[in-house]
Amino acid sequence: MAAAFYDLDRTICSIPTEKAFCNYLYQKQIISKYDVAKVMWGFIKYNLHIIPNYESFRCNIIKSIMKNMNPATLNEALTCAFNTDVRFKIIPEIKKSIIEQQKNNRKIVIISTAIEPIVKIFSEYLNADDYFATQLEVIDNKYSGKVIGPIYYGKQKYLAVLNYCSKNNFLLGNCYAYGDYIEDRYMIQSVGYPYAVNPDKKLLRLAIKNKWNILTC
Repeated sequence: MAAAFYDLDRTICSIPTEKAFCNYLYQKQIISKYDVAKVMWGFIKYNLHIIPNYESFRCNIIKSIMKNMNPATLNEALTCAFNTDVRFKIIPEIKKSIIEQQKNNRKIVIISTAIEPIVKIFSEYLNADDYFATQLEVIDNKYSGKVIGPIYYGKQKYLAVLNYCSKNNFLLGNCYAYGDYIEDRYMIQSVGYPYAVNPDKKLLRLAIKNKWNILTC
């Protein structure tokens, strides 16, 4: 037995998932225009590699937007947006890859910085076996704005892969990993079958240098 680990944003889904859901949440008046602007600005800084401490930055964004939001209201809105629009942004070639991995009895694991309600929707739709996502604290049926546990970014993704394989007695050399961003390199290079999916420039250079599989789709 082995596992195939997939990043979510721009690997499984062709666009950033939280960005994709933001406009819908704004239309439903769950978040404000100012919240949308903060998310968009965050993605711009992320793409330009100008966030010195991503984990801290992300926690602050989540706190300012998610605090006091009702989980049931969020889940209902996310599910509606996913079924009517976002699921069509799943990259067909990657969906086929997941199905092929499942046919070969490999566990499908999604590892993402996205918040847990979003990753859960994708996981259920794709019949994934497990996922790692940003967990949010709930107090009195409201999000407190606090993040529980790690944010799966950079080396945290690698640690998730390592711990998952150790727990399930999988050999890293038998496993697969798919990612698009330079910070996914720790996860990708840890397995026997590394895949760079629509990689950014830095990851592409590294993939070519290390002779990793490169998927453009």
